[in-house]
Amino acid sequence: MNRLLQTTLLSMPETRVVHKPPNIAEKEQHINLRTISNYNQRHKVTLLPELAQGLPIYVRDTKKNGPVLASVALHSYTVKIETGVIRQNRSVLVDLREEDPAVLEPNALLLVPLGAEVLGSKANKKPTH
Repeated sequence: MNRLLQTTLLSMPETRVVHKPPNIAEKEQHINLRTISNYNQRHKVTLLPELAQGLPIYVRDTKKNGPVLASVALHSYTVKIETGVIRQNRSVLVDLREEDPAVLEPNALLLVPLGAEVLGSKANKKPTH
């Protein structure tokens, strides 16, 4: 009879040896860090600085200015605007001391001095016949 035995043999737990590669923890940590990095790049994640109490800010979704009253949670602040006190996420709040006016109103027209060259303007391009 030349057939192989297919049954498993009993063994004691003390005699069982689990073979793990010596650097499995390092590999798992490397994979986790790479996953976090890929997620952050894909979703354009940025770390925003904390806002101090009394700091003048602009609220993007309501398009109003006001001071920060307090930090409520990790990424949440209460802000006093002219209609009352609101609670907003940090990503919606813009520090007025640092930001460019074009960031506050993305659809606003920017004033360009007369005679200045505007990139991407069709008026400045020469015809190619």
